[in-house]
Amino acid sequence: MPALLERSVRSARRLASVIAALMARMPGRARRCAGHRRRQWHGFRNVCAGLLRSPARWGVFARHVAILTMLSLLWEFAQMPLYTLWQTGTTREIVYAALHCTLGDAMIGGASLLVALLIVGGAGWPRERWGAVLAATVAIGLGYTVFSEWLNVGLRASWAYSDLMPVVPPFGTGLTPLLQWLILPPVAYRLATRGIAQAEERSA
Repeated sequence: MPALLERSVRSARRLASVIAALMARMPGRARRCAGHRRRQWHGFRNVCAGLLRSPARWGVFARHVAILTMLSLLWEFAQMPLYTLWQTGTTREIVYAALHCTLGDAMIGGASLLVALLIVGGAGWPRERWGAVLAATVAIGLGYTVFSEWLNVGLRASWAYSDLMPVVPPFGTGLTPLLQWLILPPVAYRLATRGIAQAEERSA
Protein backbone atom coordinates (compact mmCIF):
# COMPACT_ATOMS: atom_id res chain seq x y z
CA MET A 1 0.00 0.00 0.00
CA PRO A 2 1.45 3.41 -0.91
CA ALA A 3 2.64 5.53 1.98
CA LEU A 4 0.16 8.33 1.23
CA LEU A 5 -2.76 5.91 1.29
CA GLU A 6 -1.54 4.39 4.55
CA ARG A 7 -1.34 7.82 6.16
CA SER A 8 -4.84 8.63 4.92
CA VAL A 9 -6.21 5.42 6.40
CA ARG A 10 -4.48 6.05 9.74
CA SER A 11 -5.82 9.63 9.81
CA ALA A 12 -9.33 8.43 9.09
CA ARG A 13 -9.09 5.83 11.86
CA ARG A 14 -7.82 8.41 14.35
CA LEU A 15 -10.63 10.78 13.41
CA ALA A 16 -13.17 8.00 13.88
CA SER A 17 -11.69 7.21 17.29
CA VAL A 18 -11.87 10.85 18.36
CA ILE A 19 -15.50 11.13 17.23
CA ALA A 20 -16.38 7.90 19.05
CA ALA A 21 -14.73 9.17 22.23
CA LEU A 22 -16.57 12.49 22.03
CA MET A 23 -19.87 10.72 21.43
CA ALA A 24 -19.25 8.53 24.48
CA ARG A 25 -18.73 11.63 26.65
CA MET A 26 -21.81 13.45 25.39
CA PRO A 27 -24.76 13.85 27.75
CA GLY A 28 -27.66 11.59 26.93
CA ARG A 29 -29.70 14.35 25.30
CA ALA A 30 -26.82 15.46 23.10
CA ARG A 31 -26.23 11.87 21.97
CA ARG A 32 -29.89 11.54 21.12
CA CYS A 33 -29.76 14.77 19.08
CA ALA A 34 -26.67 13.59 17.25
CA GLY A 35 -28.34 10.26 16.56
CA HIS A 36 -31.43 12.06 15.28
CA ARG A 37 -29.29 14.13 12.90
CA ARG A 38 -27.60 10.97 11.63
CA ARG A 39 -30.98 9.34 11.01
CA GLN A 40 -32.15 12.45 9.16
CA TRP A 41 -29.03 12.34 6.98
CA HIS A 42 -29.46 8.62 6.29
CA GLY A 43 -33.12 9.25 5.45
CA PHE A 44 -32.14 12.00 3.01
CA ARG A 45 -29.60 9.70 1.36
CA ASN A 46 -32.22 6.98 1.10
CA VAL A 47 -34.64 9.38 -0.58
CA CYS A 48 -31.99 10.39 -3.12
CA ALA A 49 -30.98 6.78 -3.68
CA GLY A 50 -34.64 5.83 -4.19
CA LEU A 51 -35.00 8.51 -6.85
CA LEU A 52 -31.89 7.32 -8.66
CA ARG A 53 -32.86 3.64 -8.51
CA SER A 54 -36.26 4.28 -10.09
CA PRO A 55 -36.17 5.90 -13.54
CA ALA A 56 -39.89 6.64 -13.23
CA ARG A 57 -39.55 8.46 -9.88
CA TRP A 58 -36.45 10.31 -11.03
CA GLY A 59 -38.38 11.35 -14.13
CA VAL A 60 -41.18 12.74 -11.95
CA PHE A 61 -38.72 14.77 -9.90
CA ALA A 62 -36.89 16.09 -12.97
CA ARG A 63 -40.12 16.95 -14.78
CA HIS A 64 -41.47 18.72 -11.70
CA VAL A 65 -38.41 20.95 -11.48
CA ALA A 66 -38.32 21.58 -15.24
CA ILE A 67 -42.02 22.50 -15.46
CA LEU A 68 -41.81 24.63 -12.33
CA THR A 69 -38.80 26.46 -13.79
CA MET A 70 -40.63 27.31 -17.02
CA LEU A 71 -43.73 28.47 -15.18
CA SER A 72 -41.64 30.49 -12.74
CA LEU A 73 -39.85 32.26 -15.59
CA LEU A 74 -43.19 33.46 -16.96
CA TRP A 75 -44.39 34.40 -13.47
CA GLU A 76 -41.25 36.38 -12.65
CA PHE A 77 -41.58 38.51 -15.78
CA ALA A 78 -45.33 38.95 -15.25
CA GLN A 79 -44.94 40.22 -11.67
CA MET A 80 -41.97 42.48 -12.40
CA PRO A 81 -44.11 45.68 -12.65
CA LEU A 82 -44.98 45.16 -8.97
CA TYR A 83 -41.35 45.80 -7.98
CA THR A 84 -39.53 49.11 -8.03
CA LEU A 85 -36.90 47.66 -10.37
CA TRP A 86 -39.48 47.94 -13.15
CA GLN A 87 -39.29 51.75 -12.92
CA THR A 88 -35.66 52.19 -11.87
CA GLY A 89 -33.79 49.39 -13.64
CA THR A 90 -32.51 49.03 -17.18
CA THR A 91 -33.82 46.32 -19.50
CA ARG A 92 -30.69 44.30 -18.85
CA GLU A 93 -31.12 44.58 -15.08
CA ILE A 94 -34.77 43.53 -15.28
CA VAL A 95 -33.98 40.50 -17.46
CA TYR A 96 -31.10 39.51 -15.19
CA ALA A 97 -33.28 39.81 -12.08
CA ALA A 98 -36.01 37.66 -13.62
CA LEU A 99 -33.54 34.96 -14.70
CA HIS A 100 -31.74 35.06 -11.35
CA CYS A 101 -35.01 34.70 -9.44
CA THR A 102 -36.13 31.87 -11.74
CA LEU A 103 -32.96 29.95 -10.96
CA GLY A 104 -33.66 30.46 -7.26
CA ASP A 105 -37.23 29.27 -7.76
CA ALA A 106 -35.97 26.08 -9.40
CA MET A 107 -33.62 25.39 -6.50
CA ILE A 108 -36.31 26.10 -3.90
CA GLY A 109 -38.81 23.93 -5.76
CA GLY A 110 -36.43 20.99 -6.05
CA ALA A 111 -35.30 21.26 -2.44
CA SER A 112 -38.89 21.56 -1.21
CA LEU A 113 -39.88 18.36 -2.98
CA LEU A 114 -36.83 16.50 -1.67
CA VAL A 115 -37.51 17.57 1.91
CA ALA A 116 -41.19 16.69 1.52
CA LEU A 117 -40.21 13.21 0.32
CA LEU A 118 -37.90 12.88 3.32
CA ILE A 119 -40.64 13.87 5.76
CA VAL A 120 -43.80 12.25 4.39
CA GLY A 121 -42.76 10.27 1.30
CA GLY A 122 -42.55 6.52 0.98
CA ALA A 123 -41.40 3.71 -1.29
CA GLY A 124 -44.70 3.82 -3.14
CA TRP A 125 -44.48 7.50 -4.06
CA PRO A 126 -45.92 9.01 -6.22
CA ARG A 127 -48.68 6.42 -6.58
CA GLU A 128 -48.94 6.49 -2.79
CA ARG A 129 -48.84 9.57 -0.51
CA TRP A 130 -49.32 11.78 -3.56
CA GLY A 131 -51.33 14.41 -1.71
CA ALA A 132 -49.22 14.38 1.45
CA VAL A 133 -46.03 15.03 -0.51
CA LEU A 134 -47.70 17.82 -2.50
CA ALA A 135 -49.04 19.49 0.66
CA ALA A 136 -45.63 19.34 2.33
CA THR A 137 -43.91 20.66 -0.81
CA VAL A 138 -46.25 23.67 -0.96
CA ALA A 139 -45.94 24.34 2.78
CA ILE A 140 -42.13 24.27 2.64
CA GLY A 141 -42.04 26.54 -0.41
CA LEU A 142 -44.47 28.99 1.21
CA GLY A 143 -42.55 29.03 4.48
CA TYR A 144 -39.28 29.77 2.74
CA THR A 145 -40.92 32.47 0.61
CA VAL A 146 -42.29 34.29 3.64
CA PHE A 147 -38.86 34.16 5.29
CA SER A 148 -37.01 35.21 2.13
CA GLU A 149 -39.30 38.14 1.38
CA TRP A 150 -39.11 39.33 5.01
CA LEU A 151 -35.30 39.06 4.94
CA ASN A 152 -34.66 40.59 1.52
CA VAL A 153 -37.37 43.26 1.51
CA GLY A 154 -37.65 44.15 5.18
CA LEU A 155 -34.08 43.75 6.43
CA ARG A 156 -31.55 43.67 3.60
CA ALA A 157 -33.52 45.83 1.14
CA SER A 158 -32.20 43.61 -1.67
CA TRP A 159 -35.35 44.45 -3.60
CA ALA A 160 -38.47 46.51 -2.96
CA TYR A 161 -42.17 46.38 -3.79
CA SER A 162 -43.80 49.13 -5.76
CA ASP A 163 -47.02 50.76 -4.61
CA LEU A 164 -48.92 48.33 -6.86
CA MET A 165 -47.91 45.25 -4.85
CA PRO A 166 -50.58 44.08 -2.37
CA VAL A 167 -49.00 42.89 0.86
CA VAL A 168 -50.17 40.24 3.30
CA PRO A 169 -49.77 40.60 7.10
CA PRO A 170 -48.16 39.95 9.50
CA PHE A 171 -44.79 40.23 7.73
CA GLY A 172 -45.86 42.39 4.81
CA THR A 173 -45.19 39.62 2.29
CA GLY A 174 -46.00 40.44 -1.31
CA LEU A 175 -49.17 38.77 -2.55
CA THR A 176 -47.80 37.57 -5.88
CA PRO A 177 -44.83 35.67 -4.39
CA LEU A 178 -47.27 33.87 -2.09
CA LEU A 179 -49.62 33.07 -4.97
CA GLN A 180 -46.66 31.82 -6.99
CA TRP A 181 -45.92 29.10 -4.44
CA LEU A 182 -49.59 28.30 -3.91
CA ILE A 183 -50.33 27.85 -7.62
CA LEU A 184 -47.22 26.81 -9.56
CA PRO A 185 -45.94 23.82 -7.52
CA PRO A 186 -49.32 22.01 -7.60
CA VAL A 187 -49.59 22.59 -11.36
CA ALA A 188 -46.03 21.36 -11.98
CA TYR A 189 -46.51 18.41 -9.63
CA ARG A 190 -49.75 17.37 -11.29
CA LEU A 191 -48.23 17.50 -14.76
CA ALA A 192 -45.06 15.73 -13.63
CA THR A 193 -46.86 12.80 -12.01
CA ARG A 194 -49.28 12.21 -14.88
CA GLY A 195 -49.01 8.65 -16.16
CA ILE A 196 -46.56 7.51 -13.48
CA ALA A 197 -48.23 4.12 -12.97
CA GLN A 198 -47.80 3.21 -16.63
CA ALA A 199 -44.21 4.42 -16.61
CA GLU A 200 -43.31 2.31 -13.56
CA GLU A 201 -44.90 -0.76 -15.13
CA ARG A 202 -42.81 -0.29 -18.27
CA SER A 203 -39.59 0.14 -16.25
CA ALA A 204 -40.28 -2.87 -14.00
